[in-house]
Amino acid sequence: MSYELETKSIELNPENTNAKEMLSKINQILTPPKLIAMKNRFFLLALPILFTTALSAQGPNHFKEAKNRNQKSTEQKAVYINKIDSLMTKSYERGLFNGNVLVVKNNTVIYKKSIGFTDETKQAQLNDKSIFNIGSIAKEFNAVSIMILAERGLLTLDDPISKYNLGLPKWSEKVTVRHLINYASGIPKIENKLIVPKNDEEAWKILRNNDTLLFEPGTGYKYDNGNVFLQRKIIEKVTGMSFQEFVTKNIIKPLKMTNSVFDPEFRYKNRTSCYDMDNARCPELKFISGWLWVDINDLYKWVHAMNTNQLISKESFQVLLNNPYAKDQGGSLGTYFEKDDLQRHNGVSYKFESIF
Repeated sequence: MSYELETKSIELNPENTNAKEMLSKINQILTPPKLIAMKNRFFLLALPILFTTALSAQGPNHFKEAKNRNQKSTEQKAVYINKIDSLMTKSYERGLFNGNVLVVKNNTVIYKKSIGFTDETKQAQLNDKSIFNIGSIAKEFNAVSIMILAERGLLTLDDPISKYNLGLPKWSEKVTVRHLINYASGIPKIENKLIVPKNDEEAWKILRNNDTLLFEPGTGYKYDNGNVFLQRKIIEKVTGMSFQEFVTKNIIKPLKMTNSVFDPEFRYKNRTSCYDMDNARCPELKFISGWLWVDINDLYKWVHAMNTNQLISKESFQVLLNNPYAKDQGGSLGTYFEKDDLQRHNGVSYKFESIF
């Protein structure tokens, strides 16, 4: 088998480059035509950035050709590394990126770099132990926890949430756990332009004092953190432990995610703080609890565990990947592009932005 290596010129627009555009640029680098077949692709971009991929090629089982393939593979790797390094360095120089980069191919790290600083003072440089707010990607931990409990027979996805005695209005008799993990519940929004709950108690008040659904469960889609909040509270009801305790025991410790923490306070060791292009620090987040911050190494452990079904079965993974109520919108694991066998999930929290 012969390979034709094509290189591409990558341009960045400093006026409108965001995580999705940068993701596209990295995808261009790592998928030159006639070179590789790619599937199970995961990205996380800005502030940490993670790319993992599985590559495969078929060829004659002959020593000389195998040697040539290895040489070609080495050359390809060098091209990838140089182009990714150039892209990320240029992005940092233009003020578009400040974060950590990890590229994994065939379960081997081929590129790893920290670019920039931990906060607006620019006194401490980032390293691979720096932990980041990954925004909505953290919602995957409650969804996977739900599936762990379902596999253990401790809950059923089609249970009405009224079963868990959460003190909610009558609409809870119509809403199921499956509706929650697919944002198809129609439950009242817990946040809008005027109101954002600063803690769990305020979120409970909003949900318990609102008798009206946005739509009949299963007939629409509304991406709202109330669905996430109730998932976490159901996990607590079923297990008798806090959501944080359950995730730590059943996910963080088994995966040896040694540098991950829930809701870290300002000045927590290795914690980053986002800031804008004027070096102004973002305000500290006051919201519902249960947001996991991770470093780039722990994030890769999580992605790898999902790829290899270490925590939940392939069937349960597909349940979270495919939204039966809104195929184009995606579910708990973001958007699934079936034709390309590609999953994408992005998260934004103040100036933190992530996408895989």
